[in-house]
Amino acid sequence: MILLVGKSGSGKDFFVTLFGLKPVVSRTTRKPRPGEINEIHKIFVSKEDFKTYGRENMLAYTVFDGEEYCALEIDFKGKNVYVIDPSGVRYLKNKKMIDDGYDTSYDDYPVVYIKSPLYRRAYRLFQRKGFRHTISRLVHDYFQFRDFERNKEYDVLLRN
Repeated sequence: MILLVGKSGSGKDFFVTLFGLKPVVSRTTRKPRPGEINEIHKIFVSKEDFKTYGRENMLAYTVFDGEEYCALEIDFKGKNVYVIDPSGVRYLKNKKMIDDGYDTSYDDYPVVYIKSPLYRRAYRLFQRKGFRHTISRLVHDYFQFRDFERNKEYDVLLRN
């Protein structure tokens, strides 16, 4: 399992497609965007259903724009990459798993960080969603990735 991290517009989905990887599909309380298909892009659930998972059963958990995202152990079966944000990585790496009766952790999953220049990411985001969305994502990413980059919380750095 590879944990793939990158700021908005850095090329994470392109990387997954290029190498034919099988991504973990996260569960979320947000509404689907136009063209998104349930259980291919995300598993879209109500806030009430999301609560039934229980935080203790979530391997990864994060909040973005007031919407919750998580992955359960079952979501990892048969998958080899998880596109995740820095707070999700921290959450997952602090979880313990029981594997054949032994306590282990998810700390062995390598974190691959895709880094792309600001101007390229801004251009890609602007093409997708316009000015307001671009600014919102760039500001969010600045704060989300500040400590992640400074502390080098990744194992491999890819420049795109």
